[in-house]
Amino acid sequence: MISEMRQHFEEHGWVRLEGVLDRKKINAYKSTLDRIASGIWSLTGNDMTTTRIDTLILRDDSFIEFIKIPCILEAYTEIGGIAATLKNSWAFIKRPADFRHNAEEVQKYKQDMSYKKGWHRGSAPKWGMYEDECHPGMHHFPYLNFFVFLTDVGPGDGGTWAMDKSHKVHGDYAEVSKSCEPIEATCRAGDAFLFTESLMHSAPHILTENTRYSMTYTFIPPFYCNMRHYEVPEWFLQNIRNDDLRGVLGAWRGKLDQCYRKPYTYNFEDV
Repeated sequence: MISEMRQHFEEHGWVRLEGVLDRKKINAYKSTLDRIASGIWSLTGNDMTTTRIDTLILRDDSFIEFIKIPCILEAYTEIGGIAATLKNSWAFIKRPADFRHNAEEVQKYKQDMSYKKGWHRGSAPKWGMYEDECHPGMHHFPYLNFFVFLTDVGPGDGGTWAMDKSHKVHGDYAEVSKSCEPIEATCRAGDAFLFTESLMHSAPHILTENTRYSMTYTFIPPFYCNMRHYEVPEWFLQNIRNDDLRGVLGAWRGKLDQCYRKPYTYNFEDV
């Protein structure tokens, strides 16, 4: 039977997972991000409105705990259809845009749904899905992003923009925008916005007075190659006793016997 979650994902390329984190965990993650935010090394650089914290799992053990939340890998298994390995984990602390009080600039920004908003995707549709042999007409999407909000995000609060249904539409922004409408993710703190990397998406400016805290975990199959600077170092993996957790963190990468293992279950009890 196809779940409502998967049916929605099949059609739209995204789905909202509600209540992934409780208030205690939300506050703990925000405090940890504040603690490590100063003096961090960032692959993309920081500016006055954005602080990016890369490779979360190497910075505090609490970020590994997120992977062990049952619904995360369960969702990946259902939608991705294969064993999961972590591609990367990072966080953003994003502050309001400098031009938010300039009505003319805000209006220009809202009307400019172009590459100026940074529309992108890391996988073309033909590489981002494959047919589900057990359910005709359905597909699996193995390159998935879990965008986890640690603050409420409403309109203008900087929730992820996505071109709805673009995960099955080929072309650049100009081509995709002819048939797909942009949506802005609105979520409660603790929710996760789950989407395939073949869904065209963007990081908007914050037009309210709210600062947004978020974490992103990206998972791929074991047979996908990862970027070297995102690989979990061997010395770190050697300190992980649990084989399933080591596998999710990258120890399965390139190993065919794990690529197609079934059932895709994970036991983290002895971690």
